[in-house]
Amino acid sequence: MRSAWWLSLIMPAFLFSACIEAPLKDMHKVQIYIREAEKTTPHTLDLLFFEDGGLMKLDSYERIEKWDGAPIDGTSRTGGRKVVAIANYGEDRFAWSDILSYEGLGEKTMELMEENSSSPVMSGETETLAGRDKGCEIGLHPLLSKIRVNSLCADFHGRPYEGEKLKNVKVFLMNVHDRCKILSRKSEPSSWANYRERIYEDSIIYCDSGISISTAVVFPGISLYCYPNDISEETPETPLTRLVIEGTIGGNTYFYPINIPCLEGGKEYAFNITITKKGTSDPDTPADVGAVRFNQSVLPWKDGDEVLERF
Repeated sequence: MRSAWWLSLIMPAFLFSACIEAPLKDMHKVQIYIREAEKTTPHTLDLLFFEDGGLMKLDSYERIEKWDGAPIDGTSRTGGRKVVAIANYGEDRFAWSDILSYEGLGEKTMELMEENSSSPVMSGETETLAGRDKGCEIGLHPLLSKIRVNSLCADFHGRPYEGEKLKNVKVFLMNVHDRCKILSRKSEPSSWANYRERIYEDSIIYCDSGISISTAVVFPGISLYCYPNDISEETPETPLTRLVIEGTIGGNTYFYPINIPCLEGGKEYAFNITITKKGTSDPDTPADVGAVRFNQSVLPWKDGDEVLERF
């Protein structure tokens, strides 16, 4: 018989919920196969087992500091268990010391500006029957949404400024949430990184491309990242997230904001954009239909079939 909490301090593998003592013979191993999103780099992996019923108390916890993607052996007591995996959460193992139940984990959040786009925080969960099931599978999905500008061009044919370039192109996101729940991958509704204003330069929601564009299509390879904003229609208090192209024509600055409704975490939104005339003077006012043409492809963060939406 060993105290679950103090066992975590002397055995770096597992942390069991406080005030529960269990004979080691009652512990059962479950082999867990983890599928992480493609083009991400896993570092740490936190594994939490919860009782599948009642108060859904924490049963056991494990952190793997340098996870290489291989299947892992998780351990819990006998019975139905909810298994949660969280990758790349930057805090140390003691960041979870206040988590005593599945409900408590549901309140845990991540900050946007602490994210790393190459190794984003990812979460996933499944159910298993410890003591009977020998293995289970968990798919990890990023909290972040990926916004990719696949192609850009500027065609001012028939305008008084035909032949001009859109110079000093910058690309950024507006109306971005700055906090997201780790388990549900839902943003905190009232928590904003840049509510109706352009801030957070030099971050994952902003890119100064340094390019000028004309009728020749360019492929800038720009990817920005933000938390979900799954609304389909905006209100004054809850605006849509916008992808904004900024540039100058004849020395004057113009903006081309594009709304992204129903923005989900763990997905990639790829845009092919053609600028056709002078834009708005405000980055939070959607561009006139005649100012920009684009198509948008929505696909999982990992490779998959595209869903093409034309506008």
